Amino acid sequence: MKRATRGKLRPAPRRSLPDAAGGSTGQAKGWPMLTNNSTRRGRTWMVSSGLLACALWLAVLPVGVPPAAAQGLPGDLLVRAGRALDAEDWQQALELYQGLIEQHPLHEAVPLAHFASGECLLNLGRYEEALKSYRIVIDEYPDWSDIDDAQFRVGNCLFQLGHYAEAAQTLTAMLEAFPASTIADKAAYWLGEANYQAGNEAAALDSYRRSLGAAPRGDYAPYALYSIATVESPSDPERAVVTYKRLLDEFPNSPLTPDALYRMGQVLETLGRLDEAHTAYSRVVEQFAATDAAAYAAAGIASVQFSRGEYALAAQGYLNVAQKHADEAGACVWMLRAGDALLAAEDYEGAARVYARVTAGADRQCAATAAYLQGVAYQGAGLDQQAIGAFEHVRTEYADHPSIAEVNLRLGAFYYTAERFDDALAAYKAASDLATDAAIALEARYGAAWTAFRRAGQEQHLHELQAVLAGAPDSQLAARGLLPSAELALTAGSYAIALDLAQLLITHHPEHPSLFGAWLVAGQSQRGLGKLAEARAAFESALAVDRTSPTADLARVGLALVAVDLADAAGAEALLGQIDPNGPAASRIAQLQCLLGDAHYAAQQYAQAAERYLSAAERGDGDWETTAMLGAADALLASGQTEAAVTCYKRFLDRAPDSPAAPQARVQLGIALARAGNHAQAARELETAVAAAGDALWLPEALMELASAQAHAGNLRAAATTYLRVADEYADSPAAPEALFWAAEARYEQGSFAKAAELYQRLLVGYPESDLRDGASYKLAWSLLKTDRHDEALPYLLAAAESVGNPAMVSDARLQAGYILMHRRDYARAVDVLQPATRMEPAGAEAQQPAVLLLLGQAYLAEGRHLEATEVLERVSAEYPQSPYLDRSRVALGRCYQLSGKLTQAEDALRPLLASADRQLAADAHFEMAELRRTQKRFPEAAALYITAATTTQNSELAANALFLAGACYEQAAQPQDAIRAYTRLIGDYAGEAEWVGRARERLTALGAGG
Repeated sequence: MKRATRGKLRPAPRRSLPDAAGGSTGQAKGWPMLTNNSTRRGRTWMVSSGLLACALWLAVLPVGVPPAAAQGLPGDLLVRAGRALDAEDWQQALELYQGLIEQHPLHEAVPLAHFASGECLLNLGRYEEALKSYRIVIDEYPDWSDIDDAQFRVGNCLFQLGHYAEAAQTLTAMLEAFPASTIADKAAYWLGEANYQAGNEAAALDSYRRSLGAAPRGDYAPYALYSIATVESPSDPERAVVTYKRLLDEFPNSPLTPDALYRMGQVLETLGRLDEAHTAYSRVVEQFAATDAAAYAAAGIASVQFSRGEYALAAQGYLNVAQKHADEAGACVWMLRAGDALLAAEDYEGAARVYARVTAGADRQCAATAAYLQGVAYQGAGLDQQAIGAFEHVRTEYADHPSIAEVNLRLGAFYYTAERFDDALAAYKAASDLATDAAIALEARYGAAWTAFRRAGQEQHLHELQAVLAGAPDSQLAARGLLPSAELALTAGSYAIALDLAQLLITHHPEHPSLFGAWLVAGQSQRGLGKLAEARAAFESALAVDRTSPTADLARVGLALVAVDLADAAGAEALLGQIDPNGPAASRIAQLQCLLGDAHYAAQQYAQAAERYLSAAERGDGDWETTAMLGAADALLASGQTEAAVTCYKRFLDRAPDSPAAPQARVQLGIALARAGNHAQAARELETAVAAAGDALWLPEALMELASAQAHAGNLRAAATTYLRVADEYADSPAAPEALFWAAEARYEQGSFAKAAELYQRLLVGYPESDLRDGASYKLAWSLLKTDRHDEALPYLLAAAESVGNPAMVSDARLQAGYILMHRRDYARAVDVLQPATRMEPAGAEAQQPAVLLLLGQAYLAEGRHLEATEVLERVSAEYPQSPYLDRSRVALGRCYQLSGKLTQAEDALRPLLASADRQLAADAHFEMAELRRTQKRFPEAAALYITAATTTQNSELAANALFLAGACYEQAAQPQDAIRAYTRLIGDYAGEAEWVGRARERLTALGAGG
């Protein structure tokens, strides 16, 4: 039996309307919302899919079921049930239809009663019971006239129960069984809905098209077109626009028109066809102002303005629609969009105020998102504390926020900037643990490693940083973070890590705008590793990337530094000349000039070094100015420009009085002052430096310089004390033996010979291997000589005589030893000691040579070796005619000539000396002339000469000897009285000369004059 209907079946309801900026967060006027995700500006919003709402299956129900035409039907029940159905009193209608079934189970209207019961149960939302009613019709009345509709209703119930796959199977079977059904378009349409909800969009699209094909102008045709366009939109937006336009053209009066216009505007906006989108939205606002779509379209207009960069207009548009439609579920989203527009307009404080309004709202999801964006706005405004507060609020109140990992990431950055490193590490760890996005997790690990290094400064954290970036070298984080991380490692001196990070950027991002910088870091790292060839290649690669821009000079600086390292000062100078003194590399010029100064200094090119240092200092670069000034001072001092050096040291100390190098610079200032002859001021500066030195390693050397300045300033006592401080406090230092030596010298110069001798002795005993041992032996000997300890002095003189480093000292040591040996009458040994000194190179021994030759000649004479004596003594006359020892050598030479029988030569040698102003010399000459006359047996003359010698000399032994020989000559001349007077004078005037007095007494006795 054919079921009649009253009124038409209503098409499926419209789908919910997402706002123009990407979606609503709720349902529009009872339209159920399906969801998908639309991502915009980095955050995710829940938005409607645009598919027709499933709940409106109810709209397909008939408004009433008329009585059947069969005879015997209990008319009263059917009439009453029909009236209840028309009045939508579903429960009463259900009871009446159930009553009919129970009371008249065999009546021909029973199939209709089961079907109508299903309709009532469906409207009451009792889908399982409705499903049973429809299945009774199908199972028990398969030949019923509306069996196709019953099968359709089964699909309906399954759809309402969410059994989309089973609903699709049922509707497919219905269409296969009843391809010519009058409700085929309706069934095909809902088959599309079931397939869509089951996630089978391709099948859904086919079903919608089948519905449209079944009834191109039917009630479901506009809905089919709408759904087709909705499914097409994501994958084929151009085709979707065509479909929406077809709907609008073919069904201009469809209730879907405002929705279709709005949807088409959305698709046009995604295609970038903003003017067309604006037109579509405007039609909705202007022509369908009373519809729900109007509010969303107004938001769409704001979205277009946003896309055009008209942020102020967009913000105002969103605020207007939110205020006008405050009760709409999308109102809070539109407020968020207004904040977004202000954020994009960089009106950060305005954005923060708008977001604050949303956080105060009832919608928790919107409030959470607004709280997060409020933090972003505060961050943009530079209000860091407010931003931290906002993000901490999100972390506390909305721990399940979809952006909670990013919240922690941002907090980590803020804490790091505030040097709250423990909090930063905790935040980064939380971000890493909570992140579902691999990029955020990577950022968090990166931030944690960077923070850990900043906190502890340990290389292991650089390795962690390296591992993070090396694990994702192609990522955006790597592109952004490789170079800063490489620079961080370079600054920390971790050259291998810096090089690896730079090479990752070079390899994985060959078109990166910072490629030049990566090559620079690679070059600096290779240089730090001592790989100069590789460093030079890296800097040249940097120039290959950028040779003409001002920043190219940075690579030239690198090449110049490598040239300096390779001792190629000329190459470095050439590169320095190519660098713009006012360009990006200007700050490196002073460094380069200082390094060139270092190179010249190392090559002992002190003038060039000073020039470079002074050029660096003149640039006024705060980082290098003082370094350059100190280098210039050192170079000037080394080049002998002491006054200029003093000036530079003083400038350095004026500008960097608290520098760690200041005390040592003051030491150098003291040295410069000393070399300039200003020893007193030098001592004052050195005293200041020493007082500030603490336990500096250079303190012993500074004390040595201080002592030297004190000594040169005439303060020998202070000098000795300072030297002894070095010897006592730094006994193991290389300066200790030198300090002892100079302390002894100071005592020696003071005339404290005994104290000097003690210090020289201490040096020899304490430092037997010292290079100063020979000098100490020599000066110890002299200290002993000064205190008349000749015998003690002799071994030290003999030790010094064996030195090979100081000809003057060796010559004098042999001379003094010779004197002592001659005094001991150890003439043979004296000859042995003196002979080597006569063969020494003249350089350094000139002053002692005549004296050595004279003493050696005298030793030969004493040994009876007058020929050898003659040879040696003649050298004095020949080689040293201006020597003060010349006349004395002639006296001795006169004796040699006499002994050799060369009496005339002897007399010629002696005669000029008789009138010498030097009384002793004259006395010696008279004595030797007397000896000559005695040899010639000219006794009276000899006696007179002896008497003159005795009278002239101050040497008592010589005088006594001369008087005795005068007496002997008088005896030979038969002048006994004169002889007696001579002997008597000897005894009376020189009683201390026992030998001669004794012999004189013997002669007096022999002469009968008594003793």
